[in-house]
Amino acid sequence: MRLKMLLFPFFVVVILILGIGYIKPDFDTVMEKNAEISDRQSKAADMDGIVANIKSLNNVLDTEQKTEQFIYRYLPKTLSQEQVIDAFNFLAPRSGLAISKMEFKPLPVAKEAEAPLIAPAAKSFVAGGRTLADSNVPDVAPPITVKTFVFKGTVIGSYTNIKAFFDQMAQIERFQQIHFFSIENLEKTEAGKVAVTDRLTGTFEAEYGYLPPRPIVSALENPIFSQSKFNFSNVNTLLSKITNSMSTLEKGETGKPNPFQ
Repeated sequence: MRLKMLLFPFFVVVILILGIGYIKPDFDTVMEKNAEISDRQSKAADMDGIVANIKSLNNVLDTEQKTEQFIYRYLPKTLSQEQVIDAFNFLAPRSGLAISKMEFKPLPVAKEAEAPLIAPAAKSFVAGGRTLADSNVPDVAPPITVKTFVFKGTVIGSYTNIKAFFDQMAQIERFQQIHFFSIENLEKTEAGKVAVTDRLTGTFEAEYGYLPPRPIVSALENPIFSQSKFNFSNVNTLLSKITNSMSTLEKGETGKPNPFQ
């Protein structure tokens, strides 16, 4: 009798253990699926916000078309070398100078990091992408760098005209980094001394940038689309520097305008 009383609880415990052993894997799978569904619902909600931001950004661009056009001129999608040539050809004669030489100098070719075919934030939505376990592990995206080319030009004319020309070239609507500019007097007398002349040679060299477009597979986790407006403060500052004349330095000792005379 006492043995029968012990067998019943024992069988109950065995049945519970076997039941839990069979049910637990399915329970864990259900919990994982629920977590995955919750994660994707959160991302779907984020995407709705991003879609709304994209519509708002498009509306901003529609109202700021002049600013958008300036940005494309300042940092175009392609080389647009003709833009630099046209500026040089226009400003030099306008400044009373004769063009002596123009050339493009190649830059060392650097190996660039390739952009991933699938954006990090979109991998969990693509078959064969990340699993739930590593869906929150950030992928390091390659930096977006500006490509450049170097232009070098030489003009001939007076010191005042060359100086004014260099000032204007430094303010054209194009992303640039001036390498150097120089003014030389190459004419010499019979005795080998530098002649006093108003025909000087000016050389201008600068590096100009352009930014080829790069496709975006997903707007998720892209900081641009996390906001509904563009910040044009830097563009306005740049426009002010380009459109306003360069500030002149305080005059020191007075002398002739041409240091070669």
